Amino acid sequence: MNIKRILAILSIFSILAISVTAVWVFVFRNSAELPPANTTSIEDTESPDRFVDEVLENKRSKSANIAEAEILTLDLYGLINRYNSEKSEDREETISQIKAVAKERKAHMLLIAELSPDDFLRLEIPRDLRSQLPRDARADIEDWVTKNGTISHFSVHNFEEFGEYISVVALRTSEGSFLLLSSKIGELSLKSFVSNTDVSISGLVLGDRIFVLDPETDIKIMKLPDADSASGFNLQDRRVKDSHTRFDILVNEANAAAQSPNGTWQTAIILVNFVDDTSQPWTVTEIGNIFFNGPNSVKAYYDEVSYGQLSVVGNVFGYYTLPIVSSSSKSAIFNQAISAADADVFFPPYASVVVAFKKSGVAAEATIGQDFFTTNDGIVTVGKIWFIDPSPTVSLPFVAHHEIGHNLGLNHSEGLECGVNVVEANPFFSSPCSVENYRDPFSVMGPSTRGHINALHKERLGWIQVSQIQKVSADGIYVINNIENASVGTLLLKIPESLPVSSGSDFYFLEYRQPIGFDIGFLDPSINYNGVLAHWYTDENPASFTYLLDMTPGSKSGASDFEDSTLEIGIQYTDPSTGISFEPISKTSSEIRVNVVLGSATCVRSNPSVFVSPFNKSGSPGSALSYTATVTNNDSSSCGASTFILDSVNLIGPGWVSNISPASLAVSPGTGGDSIVTITSSASATDGFYGFSIRATNNSDTSFDSGSAIKAQYVVVSGNSSPSVNITNPISGSSFPSGSVVVFTGTASDAEDGNITSNLSWNSSVNGSIGFGGSFSVSALSMGTHAITASVIDSGGSSSGDSINISITGGAGICGDGIINTGEACDDGNTVQLDGCYSDCRLFVAPVSPVSAPESSAVNFTANVRDSYSSGGVSQCEFFVNSVSQGSMGLSQNPCKNCTATKNYTFQGGSPNPSSIVIQCSSTGGGGVSEESNSSISVFPAPPQTSPPISMCISPNTCVSVGSCGTIVTGDSCSTAGQECCMSATLTSGMVKIIDILNNIVDFILNLVMGILILEILWVAFKFMTSGKDPAKVASARSAFIWAIAGLVVVLLAKVFIALVEGVLA
Repeated sequence: MNIKRILAILSIFSILAISVTAVWVFVFRNSAELPPANTTSIEDTESPDRFVDEVLENKRSKSANIAEAEILTLDLYGLINRYNSEKSEDREETISQIKAVAKERKAHMLLIAELSPDDFLRLEIPRDLRSQLPRDARADIEDWVTKNGTISHFSVHNFEEFGEYISVVALRTSEGSFLLLSSKIGELSLKSFVSNTDVSISGLVLGDRIFVLDPETDIKIMKLPDADSASGFNLQDRRVKDSHTRFDILVNEANAAAQSPNGTWQTAIILVNFVDDTSQPWTVTEIGNIFFNGPNSVKAYYDEVSYGQLSVVGNVFGYYTLPIVSSSSKSAIFNQAISAADADVFFPPYASVVVAFKKSGVAAEATIGQDFFTTNDGIVTVGKIWFIDPSPTVSLPFVAHHEIGHNLGLNHSEGLECGVNVVEANPFFSSPCSVENYRDPFSVMGPSTRGHINALHKERLGWIQVSQIQKVSADGIYVINNIENASVGTLLLKIPESLPVSSGSDFYFLEYRQPIGFDIGFLDPSINYNGVLAHWYTDENPASFTYLLDMTPGSKSGASDFEDSTLEIGIQYTDPSTGISFEPISKTSSEIRVNVVLGSATCVRSNPSVFVSPFNKSGSPGSALSYTATVTNNDSSSCGASTFILDSVNLIGPGWVSNISPASLAVSPGTGGDSIVTITSSASATDGFYGFSIRATNNSDTSFDSGSAIKAQYVVVSGNSSPSVNITNPISGSSFPSGSVVVFTGTASDAEDGNITSNLSWNSSVNGSIGFGGSFSVSALSMGTHAITASVIDSGGSSSGDSINISITGGAGICGDGIINTGEACDDGNTVQLDGCYSDCRLFVAPVSPVSAPESSAVNFTANVRDSYSSGGVSQCEFFVNSVSQGSMGLSQNPCKNCTATKNYTFQGGSPNPSSIVIQCSSTGGGGVSEESNSSISVFPAPPQTSPPISMCISPNTCVSVGSCGTIVTGDSCSTAGQECCMSATLTSGMVKIIDILNNIVDFILNLVMGILILEILWVAFKFMTSGKDPAKVASARSAFIWAIAGLVVVLLAKVFIALVEGVLA
């Protein structure tokens, strides 16, 4: 039977199946209930709120027993080595011991991960050892994995107990929630993430803790917060509009300043108490005045600081007495409060939900951005706030202003303390600079009970427009208007810290304050209203945290030192590294004038950084272990390349030896270079953890070095000798032209295992894995300097290696070796001319032609052309058909060094089949040499008709109408090559009648389904109207509505499918 006929019949029956499915959806499934709200949703995973209480409790009462964890870790090393040296039938007892030790060690490691994350990394069991154990024995041992999920970020204010705030960042996944941790340096980046951001995280996972080594590289943003969530504010540019009593935040990078953002921020306040404490710390009126009605209310504050673009409104609900005691966790309190108020509150319109109650200790807690939870109204995305009756010394309106700021996506206003200086190069990572938590006294996002949020935060929220921000690019006097008024002038001045300005450049951000509204009442008014405030930030990073600079360093002690941070009129500040300066020179009540001198680009030296990998390696006493040290030049681009001298510091003592190759590296600013570090332990070393550092010193100015902090660790484990590895060829420092065959040989031996050369694994720092075993060759190494490492792991789990450095240069190579070397345009493995590649490999012509073409049809021919001669280029290419010139081809570039040549050509009737095509190109750079390339093309007669093909025959040998097939002479197929064909079989009139009958059946079923759909929608509407907001009835109505929509989709698909089939079969 003909294929198209089979397709037509199957299509009819497919439509019948779809229609029956639609009936089943409507009739048999629309009565199914949705699952209860809290049973099958993303909320099923453990709430990340619980980590807040765990972190606070651990901080209060726990201490990390690092010494015990070290002992258990060494025990684990020894057991893994024993496991690897045993025969498989003898391993059962060792596996049991590994599981027991790992479980005991895990309890210590989880606490260490939280209280001392750097030690958590130091005590990691290396992956090469973990991987040797069976899966069930690895369950309680940390491992590097990647997890996808959604960020939940909480800011906890607990000044009475800890004198600071605590930031808790968690990852919500389908497997549960994980607490995110990092090193002291990485913690700053980790805290910049906003709630409701979808991410992919690579980290060291143990239980429900994830240690992230470098958040900037190990956390990849997969999806920014939804457009209708407050945490959408973490985008650089944004507009906000009012939409059904809550925000729609529209990302509009190109037109962010087209209009002023505006909107309302609906806030629900739920007042609760407990079965053991039914006191009511606020009346409904009092809490309403704090948030909505009083002169210092949240509404009044944000009306002013947003210039009328944000209005905080809302409702107060409760009191509700929760069926739990007051000592319950805040996570439990929030969830119980939502459950208690669910019958009274329709949550979807709200942007923030505040649960207010009395509890000792913590003053308040909020999500940075918005989080989500499940209610009877479905999953809602809101900012969460725990508003707790604090000590009388805390201003309640200030706390409310502050926490709403967190829900808007803002983090804290910090201070940058650099000792006697205002700032240093790379201040976030260089001593003596440190980030001082909560130290900006001029913003409610700092410790202040008053003060506008700073200009950086206003820029982040879109309340300061692009037209009100000026970036300094030349010397001059610049005017800044006071931040309290929505002036058309400049409200934020950005001054580059160094020149030239590039992506990632640091800036001074200047703003001007006056005693107006919520900015009345600063300490030292004679100073702080008499100049500019300066913050430090990287321009490309929208400000979550902001960093106030103390322009009068050392004037006061401790946190008070930031209270007079203003740079006053007549005082000039000069950057100590770059010489860039600025000075406020005059002011009025509405503006201040600042003189800025940029000067020219200067070389700004910074301390280099060194990263050693892997961090952990283990070996027996006296064995040699190899590491890779990467040195990064952090100087400004004006400095040029520097040579860095490498040496090892903090080696344990006598008998320990280090070797670094090469011992010096020439590195350009912003780039890095690698050296191989081999550490040999003392033969008398006892089991333990031995840290060491590799220091890089800038030879141009030895005052700049990477410091002596521990960079890596050698773990000595007795009981199994480490293998010995030796690379015998090539010699370290060898250089090879690109494309050369490089032969690698080496040996490996082990006291217990003997000759294990065949187990060698070879890696390049540039190309990755390059080979295995004791001898092999490679001819495809990339150009550059390669750190080549040969490593092996013995049966006891000890590893060792040897390393060398080689260079692959862009040498001229040999024409005809089949490798395109530097200076060659091609190399086809020979030196024959007229084969597309000239005999000296410097001229290349390659046609990209169609394989066939019809007569009388225009065809585009293309050739790729390359010319590597030192001067000149290809000036013309000529096009030949069957040895007859058809004129010149067009060049996309003339003279051409690497371009395309094109020709449009039409074959005439009677053209030979195949036809010969020759493209000949001439170069002026090679002294007039020419090269040609040949190809052929099949030419077939053009179709006699141009009307569209016919797709169905209604009687033998005859189409529906005369088209490209016309009347078929032989059988059911077209007889002329190149023509479209009709169906290769005929449909009888009886078959046509059957199809008509089936079509009628389909139409009847679809009309029936449509009628049922109309009745179903009416029934759903009736159920909603009569539900009385009863959760069960609402859920039932919602379920019916979902199935009705599903049925509608099925019906529409059936209609579309019929139309498609009719179109295909004409």
